[in-house]
Amino acid sequence: MLVSSLVTKLQLQEDSDIAQGKSKDNIYVTTEEMNTWIDDQENVAKLSIGDNLYFVDKEVMDYWRDRTDFKVLETEVSDMNNVVTILNAATG
Repeated sequence: MLVSSLVTKLQLQEDSDIAQGKSKDNIYVTTEEMNTWIDDQENVAKLSIGDNLYFVDKEVMDYWRDRTDFKVLETEVSDMNNVVTILNAATG
């Protein structure tokens, strides 16, 4: 059986992009901030499979986007405090 009969070309490209590290990272301070962002369907439409949703608070679980939903990201996240400080300084 050919691979092309099992998965679509788009699925193969999406999987390849994830494997090559082409996913985007979204960083949030609070879950409320993320929920507000997700409530806007234009934002959700911009998400790609494999995109990560990180929280500054290490006590809050991070997520990644699969083909249909958000899944818990089961990895240790780097300390994002410096990133937030830099972003806050850059955006005023």
